[in-house]
Amino acid sequence: MEDGEELKTFISIWIIAILSICYCYLIPARISHGVPRLLSLLPIIPVFSILPLQIYTVHLAFPAFFFLVWLGNFKLLLFAFNRGPLSSTPRLPLRTFISLALLPINPKQSHYKISNPFPFSLPKPILLSVKAAILAVIVPKFRIDPQFNEPYLATSLQDFWGRRWNLVSSSILRASVYNPIRAMCTPTLSRLHGQMLAIFVTFVVSGLMHELMFFYMMRVWPTWEVTWFFVLHGLCTATEVAVKDVVNGRFRLHRMVSALLTLVFMFMTAGWLLLAQPLKNGLDIKVINEFSILLKI
Repeated sequence: MEDGEELKTFISIWIIAILSICYCYLIPARISHGVPRLLSLLPIIPVFSILPLQIYTVHLAFPAFFFLVWLGNFKLLLFAFNRGPLSSTPRLPLRTFISLALLPINPKQSHYKISNPFPFSLPKPILLSVKAAILAVIVPKFRIDPQFNEPYLATSLQDFWGRRWNLVSSSILRASVYNPIRAMCTPTLSRLHGQMLAIFVTFVVSGLMHELMFFYMMRVWPTWEVTWFFVLHGLCTATEVAVKDVVNGRFRLHRMVSALLTLVFMFMTAGWLLLAQPLKNGLDIKVINEFSILLKI
């Protein structure tokens, strides 16, 4: 498909997405939450899942998948049960509802700050400028969630996945998968076992979503290395939480040692499992070629 046609398709996809969210605002929002509202939202979920399949350019397919298939659908599932950013009393204005449904933003009052265990940090003037410009135009009362928080400073797998890497995905998975499973399992299991099971299931769901993401970007059937990467990290993170609970602060590695071990484990497992299928199918070459075409425009 030519670049001009691809861009027109991308724009038409977002027009359909906005109209779909308007439907969610006008009809399902007036239906009692739970199964009735879920049934009213079900037609939109396959629409969001099908729309990005019309795009073949990686740099357009990825945001369409991430905003619609992942964030959009998960936010609608939360909304069905009166959870998440779309559920509010009093009712949200339409513009705010659309923005929250289709963009990685949250109310400013939900802002959290993560401490840096190391005495250095990277400057972020360009990132802050872009975020400020977008916020000023779209939703002045809301903030764009950071995607990363210096992941190279992570001192454990729990720190890496929960507080530093892909925070937008972590936030939506925490609300839609981790919290409900932990709440359901803790009364039956112990507090620790409920937490461990919730961690593992959340990683499995994340692995399946990443597998789906690579399918949208490459249009190649999965070979499941990506899912196994997240299964492995789910098991290791759950084990780490259990060990911390048993040790209870009596023993702790120096943060430089734990940071080095975390990064080594991440690089080794990512090279072994996470990047195997994308590299084998030439996703890196496709991305580079698209960049080169963009630079010539």
